[in-house]
Amino acid sequence: RSLYGEEIFLDLFKLVLKMCVSKGMVRGKRQAVDSVFIKANASMDSLVEKEVLDDASAFVNELEENSEFKTTS
Repeated sequence: RSLYGEEIFLDLFKLVLKMCVSKGMVRGKRQAVDSVFIKANASMDSLVEKEVLDDASAFVNELEENSEFKTTS
């Protein structure tokens, strides 16, 4: 907002939101936005190196195993 000004920021936000509604990502009935600046609380010590897998299905399975949201087919 400070780079381009609030008016351009608001126009851009509305354009992106309109695109999301047209693609079905959001319904467009009611939206709430929180734009509070919060300092990140990430520690460099908590970073974990991940091995890139050649097999995408194995990666998806690993994600599903570690997810708190279980999917069913």
